[in-house]
Amino acid sequence: MKNRKFLLFCISVGLFFVLNCENKNKPPEYKITVTDIKFSDVWSGDDIGSSKWEFSFGTQIVYYRIKFKDPIPSDISCLRKIWKKNGSIFLEANAYVSSDEVNHPVQRICGELHYYNNTPMETGEYEILLKYWDSETQTFKDVEYADTVKRSFKIK
Repeated sequence: MKNRKFLLFCISVGLFFVLNCENKNKPPEYKITVTDIKFSDVWSGDDIGSSKWEFSFGTQIVYYRIKFKDPIPSDISCLRKIWKKNGSIFLEANAYVSSDEVNHPVQRICGELHYYNNTPMETGEYEILLKYWDSETQTFKDVEYADTVKRSFKIK
């Protein structure tokens, strides 16, 4: 009878530790939210000029700035920018980020979209989508967008 009680006690304690350790070792689930995307044909200081959603034919470079609700967690080291033109993917590029939420938070990324030889961009609708690298699953996962975020611009 004592052996059964002792065995039951050991199984209970072991089960308790297994269940608690499993929950503590679970990787964090990230929620990265874009709150604003701005496009412009002017770069001004450390930001882009006034936002535009339409550009005229002959435009060679479109600058963009993407703001996030919260700083990018330090576990995230890579963002994938997927550019679509008229609904089809035409460019994918990675942005490597080095974020420290306390000393060096990354809460925005900026860049420019242009052809490698700076020829005028073709007419159409251009849209940017973002994904972040999840090192636990070794996959890119979707970034969320606030309802008010406009992710595209047109060249007419």
